[in-house]
Amino acid sequence: MPWLRHFALFVVFVAALLKPAAAGAFVSAPDAGSQARVGAFELVAATLVRPASAATCGLHEGIGPAYDENASGYRFAAGGGLGRLRSIGPSTWESSGGLVYGPDKVFGNRVQHVLAHTVPDATKPMHSVFNVGRNQVLGLVDEAWSMRGAAVAGDPGAFVVPMGRAVGTAGETAVRIVVRPGTSQIITAYPVVP
Repeated sequence: MPWLRHFALFVVFVAALLKPAAAGAFVSAPDAGSQARVGAFELVAATLVRPASAATCGLHEGIGPAYDENASGYRFAAGGGLGRLRSIGPSTWESSGGLVYGPDKVFGNRVQHVLAHTVPDATKPMHSVFNVGRNQVLGLVDEAWSMRGAAVAGDPGAFVVPMGRAVGTAGETAVRIVVRPGTSQIITAYPVVP
């Protein structure tokens, strides 16, 4: 009965339009009203149209169910804690730790740039890999950012933060975070040996 799915989607869409505050529980964004409606609609639409699973309900693999996807494909934080993202503008996200992830020419967004360090890349001679899952990397980077000290000598945008534990698959125990100097606009982050 395909008409039943369409009717259910219509009801959810109308409910989201009439009551954006309820859908806003998923969203923390400057224009939360409109994005909340889109987020709630997509979340329910994906559940009704496709089988319910982490891969098919609008949840990025490895990011986890604490996030609700909006139309641009990124997540809004559903709760507190490090590593949560909120939209602060077009293609720009701020983590709960204060790092700003903007556009990236190669990866599309700096979030994806950092997440590229969760899998090996044989095409790059120097490419370190975090030893935590994709759903934990942004939290780890936020944790490192909160522990940072002085910038690397001669490079005011680079910070090497000893974590006191292994954070890379090759035994690296520090995180190198590169930001635009004098800002929290992240360029990349990856595990290193201090």
